Amino acid sequence: MTAAASGPTPAEAPSPYLHHPWIDALVGYGGFYLLTAPLVIALASSAGLLEWPIWFATIAALLISVPHYGATYLRVYEKRSERRRYAVFAIYLTGALFAAFVASLYSARLGSIFLTIYIYWSPWHFAGQNFGVAMTSLRRRRVHIDPLARRLLYASFALGFGLSTLALSRLGASFQGNVVGTGDGSVYEFYRLGVPTDVATVLIQILAPIYTAATIGAIVRLASVATFRDLVPTISVLLTHGLWYALPALLTEQIPLLYAGVWVSALHAAQYLWITSYYAKKSDGAPPSRFFGKCLLIGSAIAVVPPLAFSPGLLGPVAPLSAHAAIVFFALMNIHHFILDGAVWKLRDGRVARALLHDGTFDEEKEVPKQRWLRPTLYAVGLAALLLPVWVSVEVMRAASSTDHAVVESAAKRLAFFGRDNPDVSFVLGQHRAIADDRAGAITAYRRTLEMSPGHPGASYRLAGLLLANPDDRPEALELARAAVNTTGYADPAALIVLGRANLATGNVPSARLALENAVRIASQTGDQELARIATRLLRSTSSGSPDRGWRR
Repeated sequence: MTAAASGPTPAEAPSPYLHHPWIDALVGYGGFYLLTAPLVIALASSAGLLEWPIWFATIAALLISVPHYGATYLRVYEKRSERRRYAVFAIYLTGALFAAFVASLYSARLGSIFLTIYIYWSPWHFAGQNFGVAMTSLRRRRVHIDPLARRLLYASFALGFGLSTLALSRLGASFQGNVVGTGDGSVYEFYRLGVPTDVATVLIQILAPIYTAATIGAIVRLASVATFRDLVPTISVLLTHGLWYALPALLTEQIPLLYAGVWVSALHAAQYLWITSYYAKKSDGAPPSRFFGKCLLIGSAIAVVPPLAFSPGLLGPVAPLSAHAAIVFFALMNIHHFILDGAVWKLRDGRVARALLHDGTFDEEKEVPKQRWLRPTLYAVGLAALLLPVWVSVEVMRAASSTDHAVVESAAKRLAFFGRDNPDVSFVLGQHRAIADDRAGAITAYRRTLEMSPGHPGASYRLAGLLLANPDDRPEALELARAAVNTTGYADPAALIVLGRANLATGNVPSARLALENAVRIASQTGDQELARIATRLLRSTSSGSPDRGWRR
């Protein structure tokens, strides 16, 4: 990948609405990444970043990531001349990828392949954009870039990508669920490259010093022909790339930095919007606020409407995997985005070069749209799509906190109709059904909760308690109770009580006594007298031989 085909590249000179070169370096050249990296690590370790509510991630994606997709679509589709210029990508590729999306709703393997391509391609896409940013910065400042300096610079980004790819191969499915945020792998899986973990570790140890040497070599080579001020943006991008991709590969897979894959994507999108808004200002005179608004609406329409059409309540019945349409569409939308970027952001394109490498504005041929109804319609659809996640968040919060069984049932049905099932709502629904003595319904709700949120401790031990009523289900109940206790770190007396009951039901009295003794101790320490009494009564039954009459909470 070269600077000419690596994705958008920003102008080095301060834009008309960013008035200081140091601000440009901070926002567009990666300094923002460097400042937020320690913050992400601190939040992950001290503020429970992994447990932050889903609405926070939703809002971050809406305001940053979604508009950056819209910026690409505007670049390719807004003008008739651009649609014709990039017809192969804008029309034929788009049609092929949409057909692949539909086909993936019938084949989990096909969808998994596209998901894997997206995950492995992402760091290459980010590396390409950062390489393009660095090269454009140097060219804007008229720094002489000899072939060796360019090769070293390219090698630094390429080797950083190689290290991150090997790290992905080591992390496997755990990376998919916890970092990429693309699901638990129960339907669409992340296929690791066929590199054994030990081999990947050795390759990382070999590539790391080569990467370090290439990075230092590039900086030294450029420093011989440029001032430090001229190199600040390039050094910032190099350090950014190393911090987010090379460094994690050298550390254990448990460090919080790896979770920041979500944040890297968001910050990449912010950089992309900074670049494309600058281009829009130079080429069309579009104010940043208007450009951002258009990107937000168009990006929302494209990101939400197609998978929504295949939601369970609409076209879902004709597609077996419609409940997971959003996951595979997200992967294919990113692949589409990667390909379009490589096609439209080339410095050998005279218009791009004039906008990003030279001062002043330039005029493009103005087009008078013939279909005046199309844009307002798209913006209206985008607004509706933008409001959908807001409605989902409100519906989830309302249902999860409601004490009215009818409210929870109706909310769960509405969310399921649009393919927006939520584990919190499903969990509360299970509790309401259990209180109403709807055992089968409660089991269904708890199982659905665990499908969406594997290892959910509350759903695990409550489902275990319900399954104990059927002798055939007791082995599963025991496994669920053990999982709940492990997840809570043996600190939840309710989970320990269910584990004690499950051990009793399967004939393991010593383990039952141990679990119940711990439940009594923890409940007493936390002041939960009700659970302490229940655990004490069950503990006595292990000695007296009286039957376990069940318990639910």
